[in-house]
Amino acid sequence: MHDGHVRHVLAAWLFLVLFGAAPVPATAAPAEVRFGMYVTGIHGPDVVNNSYDLNLYLWWVSDTRTINPESDLQIVNGRQWQVRGANTRTLPDGRHYSAAFVTATVNHNWNLRRFPFDRHVLRVIFETPYTASELRLVPDITDSKLSELVDLPGFRLGTLRLLEHVKGYDTRFGLGTENADQFSRVVMELEMARDSQYLVTTQFTGLLAANLISLLMYMVNVSSLGIRATLATTAILAGVGNVYTLGEHVTRAARSLLVSQLATATFVMVLVALVTSIAAEWLLERDRGQAAVRLNWTVCIVVTTLFLAYVTWLIMEAMS
Repeated sequence: MHDGHVRHVLAAWLFLVLFGAAPVPATAAPAEVRFGMYVTGIHGPDVVNNSYDLNLYLWWVSDTRTINPESDLQIVNGRQWQVRGANTRTLPDGRHYSAAFVTATVNHNWNLRRFPFDRHVLRVIFETPYTASELRLVPDITDSKLSELVDLPGFRLGTLRLLEHVKGYDTRFGLGTENADQFSRVVMELEMARDSQYLVTTQFTGLLAANLISLLMYMVNVSSLGIRATLATTAILAGVGNVYTLGEHVTRAARSLLVSQLATATFVMVLVALVTSIAAEWLLERDRGQAAVRLNWTVCIVVTTLFLAYVTWLIMEAMS
């Protein structure tokens, strides 16, 4: 090794010993804010506008940061929200506490294809204007609850859940800094299922009656075409009236695939019974009474079996 090279190595070593390596600046940890809620009311649903209204009490607790509910609260999937009674205080242990009562209109796609066996998960997404490197929302799972006053008629409510996520956006919102596209969020989830047993017994009475009347047509003497036609008319009116009533409850009955399928099956039952009656009358006019009776009961058994199997499959599919 040349003397000049040795001198350079020794000089570099001496410089490191005397002055050391330049310190790497430490990255400050994000402020942790414990975030909780007490849900006091759920109103709606608004099927036409795909939304529902929510009343809840929110709070934020932090060792280092004070949250302003009026300026720092963001409901990502909310159409509008109003903050009332915002207040801040310092707790006896020195932590910063902020709270407010909030009313919000939240977006939700009310998928009614399986009505009246439909289930829904209400989600509310909370954020702040601060990036995930500045602030982290930590769910207050212990104190967050659903008030016993919350009652949504026609639905059974499940358990309130709070989930923590970091959401990445495809923009840095003009901040220009690293990780400026990452934001901490808390997602509230609440499962709800429609009280289908009550609806089936009260809202589907017309369709049930129409099917029973169509079956009753087979019990009438095959020679009484006039009576059978009257029963068919009654069944059709009952079915149409029921679909119209369901339309008022679902807003648009066509949005419920199950209702459409049940209504179609019902009208097919009535139509088959009426066509069978006409065919039996045609056989009677040609002195083929036994063939008319045999046709009547054969169609009755086959159609009833197929209808019950189809309806059972529809209901099982909707409940799965």
